[in-house]
Amino acid sequence: MQKILYTLIGLCSVLLFSCNEDTPIGPPLPIEPDYPLPQGNASQVANSRIQEIYDIYGSYLLYEFTDKDLNWSIASGSSSALNLLGIKSDPEYVEDMVKLLDEYWLQYIPDHLLKGKWLPYRVFMADTIKRPRLPASAYSPMQRNENFFSYNITGMSLAISGVNIDLRTLDAAEKKSLKNKLQFIAWKYYSDKKIIDVTDLPEEWDKLADYTTAVTVANAPSRGFIPQLTVTASSVFNLTAPVVFPSGVASNWFQSASTRNKENDVFAFITQITQKTDEEIQPLLDSNPVIRQKYDIIIAYILEKYGIDIRAIGNANAEIR
Repeated sequence: MQKILYTLIGLCSVLLFSCNEDTPIGPPLPIEPDYPLPQGNASQVANSRIQEIYDIYGSYLLYEFTDKDLNWSIASGSSSALNLLGIKSDPEYVEDMVKLLDEYWLQYIPDHLLKGKWLPYRVFMADTIKRPRLPASAYSPMQRNENFFSYNITGMSLAISGVNIDLRTLDAAEKKSLKNKLQFIAWKYYSDKKIIDVTDLPEEWDKLADYTTAVTVANAPSRGFIPQLTVTASSVFNLTAPVVFPSGVASNWFQSASTRNKENDVFAFITQITQKTDEEIQPLLDSNPVIRQKYDIIIAYILEKYGIDIRAIGNANAEIR
């Protein structure tokens, strides 16, 4: 007991002594930016636009980065996961990609949203994004030992590949495909990060969409469901590859009751609308009045809540030359 008393007296003495010390705290330490800008030898036009985007929106468009940057996330992944590897783009082609990001993505999103969550904190512009496959013993030795990706979402970061000389030789069809892929990637990010609020949709949407019973490929259109663009490693690493909406795979539809299924349903409509002109999407709308009703609801909802005309994004494809 006496020992405890002496210990308490000692602690109190230290505290009193500390309080009597008049040690100035000093000025606050400066907060250094995560990435100094300009990064490297991209054109002055590219570096200036990248700096402007950071100054206005607080987001980085990066062409100098490490694999550690590419994989960084607040939540750590499985220890057995194979990390992404990034081949950095030649700075000569960064300006081309920055202009395309402006033209095919950022111009459609209002400034107040880009200043919020609608522009990822980091957008990596890479030549190639790939991930090693598992050891050869798990696969046929004849299979390739790497998977390639046109994009990757990790934390609040988005990585996009294809920043190379090919951007300078795009024909009209390839430009349209690239725009569609960038739109898909952007809205995939918004959907995955729950930036789009599906809980606030008009009640009519939930009356039209039944997520409580299983859907088959045969009966999905008659119930108001449409195919969702499915992205796999083998089909997306080329940003200018044609966009395909598969309709013959059951997993592209919505099989059970869950919030995620509602998000998938909304995402399917947004993806179709932002990638097709009125003329191109008309056969889909004519197939079922429920599809037409949900189409009208989601266009009005996104326009009213976020100020984004997703129908105009799809119709802009007709102007690509």
